[in-house]
Amino acid sequence: MEFVIKGGCLYPTAQPEGGPPLARIKNTLCGGERHILGPGGALALRAVIQADPSGQARQYLLLRPDGTPAAIARPGYAPGEDPASQGWPVSHLPRTDHADLVLQGEACVLEMLNSQNYELRSAAGSCLVQVLHRGLLGGWDLRCKVHLPPEALCGLLVFCLYLDRENEFLTV
Repeated sequence: MEFVIKGGCLYPTAQPEGGPPLARIKNTLCGGERHILGPGGALALRAVIQADPSGQARQYLLLRPDGTPAAIARPGYAPGEDPASQGWPVSHLPRTDHADLVLQGEACVLEMLNSQNYELRSAAGSCLVQVLHRGLLGGWDLRCKVHLPPEALCGLLVFCLYLDRENEFLTV
């Protein structure tokens, strides 16, 4: 299945912007929290970044309206970039390139191929979802090899954007 996210709205590729969106990402007034609305406009999920309970890192959460987690992702460092094992000085910002993700009870890895393209991979390594930037056309193409609810697909894009933001100060 293929989808397009444009202007924060998720559409099937067959009818981009030709009908009501399947789901919508709504920014909050300030901060990194995002609201994901279902087709009727009701809140389906909230995407937030918060401190990991271990206190040593951040985690990304997709929360249902009742506050229970629908997905949890923990960003991870690129090979050779982990400050704990490499002994980097405080002034060096290590690069993150993936997030370990639990989505619908399944362990996955959200991998950043570059700042505009991502893949969600199963624990066995097979590609489940590709998230590809559309370049000058704007928006994102999502190619799904598994069925995920529209709200989860929007949440996956938000996690991609959170992961990209982890590296925003590394480019000069």
